[in-house]
Amino acid sequence: MLRREWFIPVLLVSPFTALADDMIPEGQFVPPAYKSLRFDENYSRLFWEATAFLTRPVEDIGGISGSDSATTFWGLYVTHWLDAPRKLGVDLYYLGIANEHGEYASGTGNEHRHTFGTRLFGTHNHWDWNGEAAIQVGTFGNESILAWTASLDSGYTWDTQWQPRLGLKVDVASGDTNPNDVQQGT
Repeated sequence: MLRREWFIPVLLVSPFTALADDMIPEGQFVPPAYKSLRFDENYSRLFWEATAFLTRPVEDIGGISGSDSATTFWGLYVTHWLDAPRKLGVDLYYLGIANEHGEYASGTGNEHRHTFGTRLFGTHNHWDWNGEAAIQVGTFGNESILAWTASLDSGYTWDTQWQPRLGLKVDVASGDTNPNDVQQGT
């Protein structure tokens, strides 16, 4: 059963029609700790899919999660399929967060972060790959934010009874070499 005070999903069916939360099928999982708006659009003939969302934490009935009107999280995630069987694609995304009371090891302050990323993924025969890169900019108090990350996960899966996969995963991310300067690197 959905609880209106927990979550308000909105599903965009066409540019002019929105369905309210009582239209979501019974038993569908809905995260209970956020009040959200979500819009999905799928242009299958053009091989594009897009999701936009806006969330804010709310108090649940049991009082486990705290309401926080000082934090907002939003984003846009776009997928473009490069082939008809949808085995090769590229994602582009933007994620933003505003937190009036950010708290980290370097202190507390008003936080605004903007993350821009891309991901290339696919499968061919028994090979698979997933590469992603993102950059984050923003401010935390009087400090600027500049951070980045990149990852690659690829492998080969054998067509046998247990389907073993031999893979390689590499992740790299920026760090903050000096917590006392005026720039955050993570």
